[in-house]
Amino acid sequence: MILTVPSPFRTVSTLVGVLLACHDDRPHVFQAPPRPAARPTASAGSSPSPSPSPNVQIGTFGAEARITAVRDASTGAPIVLTNITEPIEVETLVARGPGRPLNEGGRVELVLHGAEEASQILVLDAPAPTIVAHVFTVPVAADGRTGLRAGHYTIDVSIRGGDGRLLATSVPLHLEIRGSP
Repeated sequence: MILTVPSPFRTVSTLVGVLLACHDDRPHVFQAPPRPAARPTASAGSSPSPSPSPNVQIGTFGAEARITAVRDASTGAPIVLTNITEPIEVETLVARGPGRPLNEGGRVELVLHGAEEASQILVLDAPAPTIVAHVFTVPVAADGRTGLRAGHYTIDVSIRGGDGRLLATSVPLHLEIRGSP
């Protein structure tokens, strides 16, 4: 076993260095250098993933589907999703995404799951647009014969390619229909 004893010169020089450094009256605060900007990492053969931005057009990075608004069909006013008593309009926005053939059709589907199942379909004839905004009108009725009956529902919108393959589905939105007053 080897025991090392610090040399007196090293101990004295360290002590003198500390005393000289602390001799002035300035506050001694550590200030780290600014962090370098984060660079996106990419594996070999792939491009770095883009950072999300509020100004990026829908469908830029792939197929997307969104429900952008739910309004009262008669007034166009926003509604409370837990107390729906009148027909509603569901505003949707879908994008096929890059790389889809321009000569391909498709369809936009609005689907309601709950007290009863219901769907509405917008057929997109070829050549289908890359981005589609559409407003679906959902009827509501107390008797359930002329519209959706009272109950809890989840609603989502999706886009399908011309071959029927699902391209994208929105986040489900929960609503409660109370029926007509």
